[in-house]
Parts: sequence; C-alpha cells; structure tokens
Amino acid sequence: MICKITHYNELTTDELYRIIQLRIDGFIVQNKVCYQDLEDKYDKHQHYMMWYVGNKMVGVNALCYKKRFKGDDGTTYEYPAFRRQAWMPEYKGGCTTRDLTKGKEFCMKYYGSPRMMLEITYEGGKQPFLDFGFKEVGTNIDSAGRTNWIFVYEPDTY
Repeated sequence: MICKITHYNELTTDELYRIIQLRIDGFIVQNKVCYQDLEDKYDKHQHYMMWYVGNKMVGVNALCYKKRFKGDDGTTYEYPAFRRQAWMPEYKGGCTTRDLTKGKEFCMKYYGSPRMMLEITYEGGKQPFLDFGFKEVGTNIDSAGRTNWIFVYEPDTY
C-alpha cells in the first residue's frame, strides 16, 4: 500500500469525494449510526493519510491539529489527533502499527514531536494502541451518544 499525506486545502475534488464515500460507508452504513459526519471545525484543519492499492484509495486516516481532549484528571491535551479512520473492510478494520508509525513520523516532521492522540468508540479495540505505547487518559460521550476512550502518545514522558 502507498500512503499519500495531504492537507485539506490541497485535496483534489476526487480525493475529497472518495474520503466522504469511505466515511459514510464506515461510520453511517456499517456502524448503523446516523449522525452528521462532516465537521467544519475539524475537517478543514487536518492532514489526510490516504492509503492506495494501485490507483484506488482504500482507506484514510486524518490527523487534526485543532482537536482537544480533556483527560479524566482534568489535563487538556492538544496534540495532533487521529480522527475519522475509514477503510474498505477487506483492507483493514482500524488503526494498525503501520498507520501509527506513519503518524508518528508525520508529527516529528511537521510538529517536532511524536506526540499524538486519538479516541476510539469500541472498548475492545484498545490493545493495539496500548501495545504501540499510547496511554488511556479518559472517556467522553460523542454526538451519537456513544462512549469514546481517549488515548495519548507521549513517549518522552514515560
């Protein structure tokens, strides 16, 4: 697979259309949750990690530099945040070490630190992030009423 990283302002119309297709299929059709997926506050402030097999985009991860999370202890985290991972089911079912490593490299290059964060909607999916070195810092409830688990990657602090 080939990864192309592009800021929202540099996406082509076809790339944006494909990203929206993947997100609708993953978040609304497969998860059977009807909610407004497009978020002007965040979508326009992120880089998109678009994954291709041949010339077909099969997955996308986004790293948003405007997202904030508050941990259960009151700490506010403001690192680039993995958001809206959407993949064709036959290629992947969530973030992998490959994606997280690419995200860490991106954060080092553009932000001078590998620190990043993310939230997931399924408690059973925690282990890959813990294995990569993330730590769980809290939970929140999203706009669809689901519990989300919040993780941060701060390898220089532990």
